[in-house]
Amino acid sequence: MKYHLRSASLALLVTGLFTGAAIAQTSTPAVLQLSTTTLTAQVAAGSNAPSTSFEISNTGGGTLTPALATSATWLQAAVSTTATCTATTGTGCQEVTVSFNSASLAVGSYAAVIYVSDPSAVNAPQTVNVTLLVVGVPSSITVYAAPDGGATYTYFYVLGSPQVSASTASGGSWLSASSQSPFGGAAIEYELDANTQNISTPGTYQGTVVLSGSNFPSDNKTINVTLDVTTSPIAAATPAQLNLVAGTGSSTVGYVTLGNSGEGSLTIASATPSVSSGTAGWLTAAASGSTLTVTANATGLQPGPYAGTIAVASNAANATLSIPVSFLVTTQTGPQIAIGGVVDNAIGQAPISPGDIAVVYGSNFTSATPQGAQSTPIATNLAGVQVLVNGTAAPIYFISPNQIDFQMPYATAAGTADIQVVNNGAAGNIVSVAVGAIEPKILVFLGYSGQPPIIVNYADGSIATTDSGFTALPAHAASPGDTLIMYAIGLGQTSPAATTGAAASGSTLETINPASVTITLGGGFVTTVPITPAFVGLAPGFVGLYQINFTLPSNAPVGSSVPLMLSVNGVSSNPVDIAIQ
Repeated sequence: MKYHLRSASLALLVTGLFTGAAIAQTSTPAVLQLSTTTLTAQVAAGSNAPSTSFEISNTGGGTLTPALATSATWLQAAVSTTATCTATTGTGCQEVTVSFNSASLAVGSYAAVIYVSDPSAVNAPQTVNVTLLVVGVPSSITVYAAPDGGATYTYFYVLGSPQVSASTASGGSWLSASSQSPFGGAAIEYELDANTQNISTPGTYQGTVVLSGSNFPSDNKTINVTLDVTTSPIAAATPAQLNLVAGTGSSTVGYVTLGNSGEGSLTIASATPSVSSGTAGWLTAAASGSTLTVTANATGLQPGPYAGTIAVASNAANATLSIPVSFLVTTQTGPQIAIGGVVDNAIGQAPISPGDIAVVYGSNFTSATPQGAQSTPIATNLAGVQVLVNGTAAPIYFISPNQIDFQMPYATAAGTADIQVVNNGAAGNIVSVAVGAIEPKILVFLGYSGQPPIIVNYADGSIATTDSGFTALPAHAASPGDTLIMYAIGLGQTSPAATTGAAASGSTLETINPASVTITLGGGFVTTVPITPAFVGLAPGFVGLYQINFTLPSNAPVGSSVPLMLSVNGVSSNPVDIAIQ
């Protein structure tokens, strides 16, 4: 049986999902490798933290000449020695000494970034995220939690090993405390556990944590703990800090999602930027729903690191969040791909497979208006923009200043591929991405709670979910005996072989052997039910989009969130949930 997309509205939805100096290639370029991308230091208040180090090495050819910059005045980094690599592979190992001017910092946790750049190297620039713990016991802690919820954890650090006890003055026994040493250093992490499982009435509750017996007198202290049990939203930012990079005279965009661990709907009231270095105005922010779009503009800024903060006010109980922003302005004026910025278009991860629909994130990709391909075969040049995969131009679905959607050519070999963006002849940095022969990913509706998968009932075009918040298309639970169509990417080459950039034919179907594909329903405490699909192949009229047609068996598990997973030649997809009645 042959199936097509059921409606124009679904076709538009699926289509919408896809919605420096040149680097010499006369010889194999250097490839930048870091021994770590995270560092943590610990120090008692009033002192400078001891220095630490990491390694830079070259896993390619040529010569690596790294330059270093930091985003905070309390952090310095310098290449100190040329050494034999002990934590990395490659050649030309260089040791970077990281030092701290922390004596004047107050108790708390600080974050900064070390930028490692070389405009002639692959996978450059890169960042090392540094966390500095200025250790001391706070006088008070406030915790926000929803009624009848689970545990909410809060942490602080000390250099001694005091005994700890917790007690509450109201609300029952909701507070406990324990210690551990998570970083392998001198600092001891104390975890406070505020559990509202037995608190159903909103209000403010008091408790205390007593530390005693430490060899450090400043550790022996009583902490007043306030538990705010609220029916309001409780906001948390992901990521908690933005690290952005752009070339001189260009701009870049970063995104922060505000999650809600409380009740009700979270609404952003304002997002106010401030800068601690550089001229005012380089940092701006705008909110839409729960997403914060942060723009850093390098126009008028000299190359170097800059820092700022976004203060986000909302209707949450913890009304204002502070999001640090670090911004590196480089001398490279061409397109800039972010490290790790090449991912698939379904779930935003690597590896990517041949024929996959992929995304490049970065800056200065184009000055043209965001636009998509208008016809097939999809062209490899859109408004002067190209994406080179191992030096060969790939078909482009969509371009904007900070995002490009492209198809990974079917001829790409498994292993790693070098990706480079060219904007009207100006070539940017090169970033490598892992490539797997097959990397299946089920498409989901982003922006909806639970991210329901794009699994369509063939009979009426509905989506198999009972989530009342889903409004993109008609939706209801599927039933045993229903024929469903699942949409995915990353299933690899077909038979007959698909052509890179070309739309799938509606007459000569490009298929994958259904016997190599398994759909699994259930899992965990639910008995698993395997299904062999009736059809697997490219969706007619689309480029790189696969459809998998299957019928729910009579013994299918039922529920509003039945786990489902796709497997192709033994390689599993992302797990999703569907509703079956």
